[in-house]
Amino acid sequence: MELKEFIKILKSYLTVIIVLAIVGAASGFYSTRYFSSGYHHTQVYFLTDSSAQPASVENIKSENFFTQEKARNFTDTAVAILESPDFKSENIGTGDELIVRKLAPQVIRLTYVSPNADSNNSQLQKVTENFNTKSQSLTGSTQASQLKAVAGFQPPSYSSLNQFVLAVGGAFIGIVFALFVIGVKNYLKI
Repeated sequence: MELKEFIKILKSYLTVIIVLAIVGAASGFYSTRYFSSGYHHTQVYFLTDSSAQPASVENIKSENFFTQEKARNFTDTAVAILESPDFKSENIGTGDELIVRKLAPQVIRLTYVSPNADSNNSQLQKVTENFNTKSQSLTGSTQASQLKAVAGFQPPSYSSLNQFVLAVGGAFIGIVFALFVIGVKNYLKI
């Protein structure tokens, strides 16, 4: 195919290319609403089981195994509690978000996202304290599984998606898709 024929085909489908580019740009621009932006406070926690009794000498291997398995299995329960709408409504302010991720057995990463610039790590500490008291109330024991911070608190970091960059990327994807559809249509002579 010569370049003249290619330009002629593109001119005849110019409206389709422009429409798909506009749709792609608009979807890229408005998609930033669905991603969390703000100040992120991230901390890794270890789920400890302080109710573990010291093992007797004759059954030390089996008792230690079941104690560890109980603690590992409670990690999924802890993640479910932290992600529950009731827990979030009690502990998270309006416009804020709590992201919970299980990294390994007994290891959980919590990320508290707040749009306020004056926010600090106290919200994340409040969430963990409330979880620890809820864990104690659910098990009926003062030595229930507790979340303990693995390292010191990090300063918050701000992250946000740029609407202009996503609009340009969406327009580019729209143009590429339009060219692909036009090429397939002309190749198959549909």
